[in-house]
Amino acid sequence: MIIYYPSFLLSLLHVRKDDIELNQYTAKVIATILLRLIKVKAEMTHKNHIPLEDGHVFIARYSNAYEAALVLAQIPVDISFVFGIKTKLPYMKTWFKRIQSQFVDLSNYSFVLHDDHLNQIMLTSKNLFVFVNHKDSVINDSFYHYCQAHQKTIIPVVFDNTNDIMIKGNAHRVTIDVRLPLHHEEYRDYSIDELKQELQNRMS
Repeated sequence: MIIYYPSFLLSLLHVRKDDIELNQYTAKVIATILLRLIKVKAEMTHKNHIPLEDGHVFIARYSNAYEAALVLAQIPVDISFVFGIKTKLPYMKTWFKRIQSQFVDLSNYSFVLHDDHLNQIMLTSKNLFVFVNHKDSVINDSFYHYCQAHQKTIIPVVFDNTNDIMIKGNAHRVTIDVRLPLHHEEYRDYSIDELKQELQNRMS
């Protein structure tokens, strides 16, 4: 795999950093190539749960460093990501930065205090995907306050059969399942704890 890494770096020279649309397209192409090289076949199920208009927030708990690339290769909309500060993104970190992804301490990061910045990102990248590492990163309540304040549709995403990606010699077929969206009209009267529980139910 490492012998292909220089080609990933060289490809960066041909895309302008300020061309958001082209960076989105190219990042998805690079993610697709990467998954082929590591012998992963992916399917995103229930894509019809993704609304046609933009401005939504996706959330997932992940356990494998390649799951973000899986999303990028499969998702049918433009998107930027919020990752935990220690998130590993093999061969792809530069590309995730190119699409305005953020690397933050999710347990302390305030989505409310940074809402202007996040809203600006969503204007250019159109949708936001928040990745929470299920082992060592906990998202704080400001995420839910942000979604409520800005009336965001929250779309849970669940991965299946990704734990063994990159075991030597193995090919893998994995699934990214888009669960039923939680629209603001449904949860606007929820407490934060009720909202958390509803999302947990949809991700179980």
